[in-house]
Amino acid sequence: MAEREQEVLLLVERVRRGSEEAFDYLYEKYLPFILRIAMAMLKNRQEAEDVCHDIFLEVLNHPERYDPSRGSFESWLAVKTKSKCLDRLRIHKRHLLQEAEEAVNIRRSASFEDPTAEHTLYRELKEALAKALNQIPAAQRQVLLHAYFKGESHRSIAKQLKRPLGTVKSLIRYGLKNMRKQLEEWNWSGPGGGESR
Repeated sequence: MAEREQEVLLLVERVRRGSEEAFDYLYEKYLPFILRIAMAMLKNRQEAEDVCHDIFLEVLNHPERYDPSRGSFESWLAVKTKSKCLDRLRIHKRHLLQEAEEAVNIRRSASFEDPTAEHTLYRELKEALAKALNQIPAAQRQVLLHAYFKGESHRSIAKQLKRPLGTVKSLIRYGLKNMRKQLEEWNWSGPGGGESR
């Protein structure tokens, strides 16, 4: 173990001095390791590869950031990878909530007698739908956003996501079922909450 870490330290030092050969060796050796971590967290090949690219770009440009006194090079890579994946997941979650809120932002009706009550109704509706949407599996959430919030056809969604049409329809069906279940569990019934009708 000590010899292997010593070898890695020498390689990192060579990278710091500009050795492309040392960088290529570290890249080939550790790419599969951090790609597995990123794939497990992000469930998306392209995004996982983007994270790996960012990690190795940091290794290339700032090899001095690795501190051997705080752990192995492999552990350092794992921590960096998990951190970048969590950042991406947080960004996705924020964007998802924004999309959901925008999608159900229904314009006020001029004939509505109580604008305050209407505003409260739609605000609570947006919050409930966004919350329910965030609780269902990512694959179901993705197709629902395309189908109902962006108004795309099932066939168009299947083509964009490179999934069979039948799979897309199933994901939509189960996604709606799961959202309905979430709303029922929360007894959501509009302003003021209360029991479902």
